[in-house]
Amino acid sequence: MTWRTFLDDRVLEGTEADLFITAVQLTAEDIYTYGSDFELDFETDNRLFDTAAPNQKLFLLNFCLSALLKPEIDSPQLTHILEATVYCPFAYLKMQVETEIKSELAGDSQDDADEEYKYMFRRLLWKPYQEYILPLEQEADEEFGIDEDDELAGEVKSFSYQSTDFQLWDDIVDDLAHRILWDDEDWKVTSLAPVLADGANELSLMLGITDEYLTTRIGIVSDEEGEAAYKEIHSWKVNNL
Repeated sequence: MTWRTFLDDRVLEGTEADLFITAVQLTAEDIYTYGSDFELDFETDNRLFDTAAPNQKLFLLNFCLSALLKPEIDSPQLTHILEATVYCPFAYLKMQVETEIKSELAGDSQDDADEEYKYMFRRLLWKPYQEYILPLEQEADEEFGIDEDDELAGEVKSFSYQSTDFQLWDDIVDDLAHRILWDDEDWKVTSLAPVLADGANELSLMLGITDEYLTTRIGIVSDEEGEAAYKEIHSWKVNNL
């Protein structure tokens, strides 16, 4: 087992692995192509990761991808930077789904456009949603019941990959991300609560945030190392999506 997650120490498999591979590959493509010249439209809210150089981000993405998928790799010590790295592809998916929906609602998408392209990112999330999130929603419905008069319940009940309700998609992406992350939002520590980054003070200890978790060092990554990480990320194959 290689990664400490909300669902215990494990490697990613099946649909979950395919989603993460695809998301990392798409994210890496934007970082590799635009990261040096433009401010990217997706952030993790972790100041250290978001301000890292493209080569550093590519190296970290490749490290996390390999550790999450290769059982032979020893479980790394979790840090806020590594967890921000894991969240980064999900932040990218949120940005793309929002862009996709805004384009559709603005009428920029042609009615006869290729459905696979028009709903590309929502379709990408649809199978993971059905496999991992929908069963939990159905269990909750059975346990607590559904208020048929509730507008939101009606929206969820009729939910499909063609939905333009970004809030529902936003929640789905977060739910999928939290299957991999150990603790909900500790990785945002350097942006949301900078005082915690000063070290294991009384508050951080109460929250279980250690000095080891609060590392402030990413390390220098050369152009050659960044290029190698980019190529290795794209060597992974997707089987089920």
